Amino acid sequence: MILRRLFSWCAAPRPVADQKGLLPAADVPLHKHHAPRFTLVEPIAFDDESDESTPTGDAPRQLLQLHIELARIEPAIWRRVVVPDAIPLDKLHKVMQAAMGWTNSHMHEFKIGHSPVPKRIPLAKILTRAKSFSYLYDFGDNWDHRIEVEQCLPPQAYPRTPVCLAGANACPPEDAGGAWGYAAFLEAISNPRHPEHQAMLDWCGGAFDPLSCNLDAINRRLRRIKL
Repeated sequence: MILRRLFSWCAAPRPVADQKGLLPAADVPLHKHHAPRFTLVEPIAFDDESDESTPTGDAPRQLLQLHIELARIEPAIWRRVVVPDAIPLDKLHKVMQAAMGWTNSHMHEFKIGHSPVPKRIPLAKILTRAKSFSYLYDFGDNWDHRIEVEQCLPPQAYPRTPVCLAGANACPPEDAGGAWGYAAFLEAISNPRHPEHQAMLDWCGGAFDPLSCNLDAINRRLRRIKL
């Protein structure tokens, strides 16, 4: 039974991430792109893929508390969100965009290991295959998000979902060039003497606070998602 499998490994919540300033390495070149190499991998096959489980508009069987963290960036950019276990991945994509602060301007895919997962599969079903999975956004900048289940919760715990409970640090600007480009961007905007300082400020709209994480704004976006 799916729920019994989930309860067997749900871990306790992680401690809040370090809130120290974001100081990228000074020798990282501006907008250095490290585009990933792609190989064709067959999607993971699931039994009864046509059966997409109970629609998420009905009362959920269970809620899942997810920890979402953007890979290869320190201090960590992360969010803690609660979603129904029956949410299909195409709806979880919308939750990811709203919670992190992306603008849904690029392609994406969910993966278990190196294998893509069909987007209509319910979240609970993929968790019978793996304890964690990833969400790749923007195949050029290669924003890799690691997703883990922290807790299984009863539906009464959070009557309105999705909801973001906690988080740390701002989402990088779209098209920043991935982890390396973002580090170079932060170096430029944090140093008024940097030759690209004003150009980068103008590019991002005049100001950027890498330590900001506005839960009220995040949850306003999440409330617009119809499950």
